[in-house]
Amino acid sequence: ATITLTSDGTGTSGLGTTSLGTQTVNISGDVYRLAVAGAHTPEPVTLGNIHVGDTFSTQFLSLTNTAANDGFSEKLNASIAAASGDASASGSFGSLLSAGSTNSTDLSVGLGAANTSTAGNKSGTATITLTSDGTGTSGLGTTSLAAQTVNVSGAVYRLAVASAHTPEPVTLGNFHVGDTANTALSLTNTAANDGFSEKLNASLGSATGDATASGTFTLLAAGATNNTSLLAGISTATAGAKSGTATITLNSDGTGTSGLGLTSLGTQTVNVSGAVYRLAVASAHTPEPVTLGNIHVGGPFGTQFLSLTNTAANDGFSESLNASLGSATGNATASGSFGSLLAAGSTNSTDLSVSLSGTGTAGHKSGTATITLTSDGTGTSGLGTTSL
Repeated sequence: ATITLTSDGTGTSGLGTTSLGTQTVNISGDVYRLAVAGAHTPEPVTLGNIHVGDTFSTQFLSLTNTAANDGFSEKLNASIAAASGDASASGSFGSLLSAGSTNSTDLSVGLGAANTSTAGNKSGTATITLTSDGTGTSGLGTTSLAAQTVNVSGAVYRLAVASAHTPEPVTLGNFHVGDTANTALSLTNTAANDGFSEKLNASLGSATGDATASGTFTLLAAGATNNTSLLAGISTATAGAKSGTATITLNSDGTGTSGLGLTSLGTQTVNVSGAVYRLAVASAHTPEPVTLGNIHVGGPFGTQFLSLTNTAANDGFSESLNASLGSATGNATASGSFGSLLAAGSTNSTDLSVSLSGTGTAGHKSGTATITLTSDGTGTSGLGTTSL
């Protein structure tokens, strides 16, 4: 700028004005931009899913001072704090953020550990407080900038919860050798059915002793019961008292819910018992054939009593034998039945008899009779009668 100077005689010499020339004024100063905070990333902050009692991961935010990096931009300060809901937040820039620079290590948000003790959706906000700082640049102190809001969310899921299986113990009762002897176990996923519980997987195996075990199920929803897939039983290949154990292996499965994969829930032991009985075994009757010899016309043939043995093993796991004699053909006559059950290892030679009729005429006389045989569980297996 130019200063024009004049000497003025008004009120003094009265000589008017006299030019004194000019002076040049040199003026300078600096103009600085405020720091400019770019939008933080990520936004929103989605922390995903965790199990009850676990801890959400921490998300660090990235923030850039987008002011031009030409030496005339102030630096950026930032600090963060939780503002609402389940959010947690911490951090501030440890040093001033120069124009054009990014900080992605000092500001973090999460969902506090106290919020993971219950299942459900978790969310909240945090606030980034921003300041333009002239330290090292304009020297003009600090100037408040508009704050930014960070939205944070995640979800907490329960593991599946397996009820105790039923029945326990598994008492199957009595069976015959070669029968199928098993029963289905019932198991419930008792976790709350509110959309934040995982599903239940189970498999039955690892049989010990005389036990048999088979079956699996997957993705049993919270509140649901499976009573068809897990089969616990005993081997019926041989007779005797049978017992053993099987193991249910349990997993919580996040498929279709949390997406967190499989989590072991341990095992349950199934105790299985039952008894297997042999059917009675009838020996061949004796004598066979029955030869009654010769008689005169009009004379009676003698009576022949048949002998029959229950040859099943006498160890307490064999049924008794019933027999009745009838259905005679030709000249044969037949009568009798066992008056009481024939135990394993025993013989009856007094109740079944055969003879011949038709003695009014001479000639060869013959015929047949039929022994009907039944295995009877009365007093042993309790399984009723089985035709032999």
